[in-house]
Amino acid sequence: MQAMVLAAGLGSRLAPLTHHIPKPLFPVFNRPNIERIVMGLAREGFNNIYINVFHLAENILSWASGLDLNGSRIHILRESMLLGTGGALANAYYYLDRHDPILVINSDIVTDISLRRTYEIHKRHGCLASLVIHRRTPWNKIKVLDGAVVEFDYTGHDAHAFTGISVLDPEFISRVPRSKGSLIDVLERVIHAGERVLGIDIDIISHDPLRHLWEDIGSPEGYLGAHEALIKRGWSGNETLISASVVPDDASFHDWVVIGSGVSMGSSVTVKRSVIWDNVRIPRGSVVEDCICTPFGILGRDGGWWGNHEHP
Repeated sequence: MQAMVLAAGLGSRLAPLTHHIPKPLFPVFNRPNIERIVMGLAREGFNNIYINVFHLAENILSWASGLDLNGSRIHILRESMLLGTGGALANAYYYLDRHDPILVINSDIVTDISLRRTYEIHKRHGCLASLVIHRRTPWNKIKVLDGAVVEFDYTGHDAHAFTGISVLDPEFISRVPRSKGSLIDVLERVIHAGERVLGIDIDIISHDPLRHLWEDIGSPEGYLGAHEALIKRGWSGNETLISASVVPDDASFHDWVVIGSGVSMGSSVTVKRSVIWDNVRIPRGSVVEDCICTPFGILGRDGGWWGNHEHP
């Protein structure tokens, strides 16, 4: 099986933090999110994993060079310009196995679904393309009729949202123009030509059908929200995850907190609903609330930014 992780974007909603580190390398529970995705793909039997890169490509190349996938292989596809989701697939076409579908996933997704099962459902139905869909405000814009995606600008009460996870046949990718463009544009053309695009409800492929996990870390709100969702799922065992850092006895943690390794924290610090990355220094008496604290600066839930020499 083959898969592609889309990792070339600028991460504009997370700027200026993404001027220093590409979004795919943002840690989720103290591990780069793209690593979580790639390791999950390898565990489920995807033996060829393609990753397109553009923005801060060297950072991702450096990360990938040290990764051991127990037999699965990573193939880095470097773009000389940002091609968009459609152009990225067209660029990858000549490297792919033309006999098998390819699962495509955005690098800013945190989910617990079975990607292997997604792939198998697509193959069983024999469509050119399959999209994993769910209900999630404010992105509900997809119309589904008899299990098929038929429209992408729909406002009805039964509208669905695209999760950023799809399975595409090589025949579909061969129709993608070799230019900058969107996957959605190509899907619309295929649908208008009379082809069936399957909509796979995320609950069918979730390990917990009653409450599937899907979060988009592409914004400060989404990044913090993903950590909160994981904490509530019990991934850390409690409401505070501290990785190889020593914190003072008088530190005060509220709601939920995730702290990386090598963090230096002064006395009388209060932390609420925040993620603190590796090797960050938190001065004595600080109140850290709804923030992403990094070695480069602090990004607030509302998008506010404080560099290393500024204070919120």
